Amino acid sequence: MKFEDIQSPKLSNHGNWIAYGVWPDRGDGKVIVQHTSDKTQYEIPLGTNPIISNNEKWAFAFKKVSLKKSLEAKKNKPKRGLSILNLNNGGIQEFSDVSSYKVSNDGNWVAIKNYQSKEIADLKHKNKKLGSRVTLWNLKNQDSLSLNFVSEMSFDSSSNYFAYSVIDTSGKENGLYISDLKSLDLNEEGYYSNLTWSTKAPQLAFTKAIFDSSYVDSDASLFIWNASNNELKRLVIPEDVADGWALRSNNNLKFEQSNTSKSPRLFFGLMSKTMVDLDINKDDNSENEIDIYDVDEIIKDREMDVWHSDDPRIKTHEIVTFNGRKNRTYASVYHLDDDEWVQLADLEMPFTQVSDGEDYVLGSSDEPYLREIMYDGFYRDWYLVDVKTGKRTKFVKRISNGAPRLAPNGNSVVYYNNKDWYSYNVSNEQTNNLTKGMNVPF
Repeated sequence: MKFEDIQSPKLSNHGNWIAYGVWPDRGDGKVIVQHTSDKTQYEIPLGTNPIISNNEKWAFAFKKVSLKKSLEAKKNKPKRGLSILNLNNGGIQEFSDVSSYKVSNDGNWVAIKNYQSKEIADLKHKNKKLGSRVTLWNLKNQDSLSLNFVSEMSFDSSSNYFAYSVIDTSGKENGLYISDLKSLDLNEEGYYSNLTWSTKAPQLAFTKAIFDSSYVDSDASLFIWNASNNELKRLVIPEDVADGWALRSNNNLKFEQSNTSKSPRLFFGLMSKTMVDLDINKDDNSENEIDIYDVDEIIKDREMDVWHSDDPRIKTHEIVTFNGRKNRTYASVYHLDDDEWVQLADLEMPFTQVSDGEDYVLGSSDEPYLREIMYDGFYRDWYLVDVKTGKRTKFVKRISNGAPRLAPNGNSVVYYNNKDWYSYNVSNEQTNNLTKGMNVPF
């Protein structure tokens, strides 16, 4: 139980420092941070999951609760904290009750988010998305700013802006804010999420929804804000989305651009309206009073699952995977230069690989093989998807040996199947066996 393992090793950007956890199977451990060319070494007690700032001046590690304290606490167990190590002198600053933190790319700022306070938790507010306290800390001069009810937060890649969204108990301060700017004139009632900075331009993308009286969020709109000219633009509204689909706060935004034309694109997701309605109906019924003598209420969970041999999934697998399928988003892309967007994935082809390609992304589907997956293996059909039109071309069927790779210029795809390597030529739609006839196993 006392044998120690090395965990989560991290090398600094310039290679001058390495940090790693040292933890026994049972007991308390630490993080060790050491210089790679001299004997300088520091320890962070109870540290775990270390990172080193890009300027190599600071090391950060979550501070776990000691095993003894954790075992002694019957109720209200203590929560993890955060330790910040000064690599110049070995000094450590500690913060308690830390749920997450973010460090700016220049290494001069850290935003520390606390767990929800007991005072707010005891209110048992209907809005389950309430934010918590964040401390924005200037590591150079040790100045700090306390921000309340922060839901999401993000530094831009150039470390010039800090964006955060607020969801408070009254709703009066709800909005999206930028540090050193009072607001973006968006501080009306709303739910701002998915704060995503572009790494190529000073732009922030996000979604905005509104709460109803029961704090169930509506369909969302997609926005982009340009820091260069303080321009705010609404890209997609709920009415733009096709029937059967919804743009929601449950999303994953990602900026990409083509390698040659440098045309910027913003990928986002849509949800199946059927799955969205399941969530909304669940929330609508969550506050209903329960009649303890209602027979239907008593027996509603007493049920039997019946599986038919034609069903694509056995019931146990269907239950285990339900939440993942319910919350699944289907990729779409907004072409920022053209002010046009197109849906790329759907129920027939639910998966995509987003990348800085030229005109295509890869898509895949396991839908035709769900019954086979139960007893044989994992299979997928793979597609080439045009990001301008959404048109898809199936280039290989029923492969199980890993994901194909699209060339950076988008001219070809390479994949492995049935013990051979293949290339697919995008322009002439021809497939070539690269290893045919080679007397070597692959």
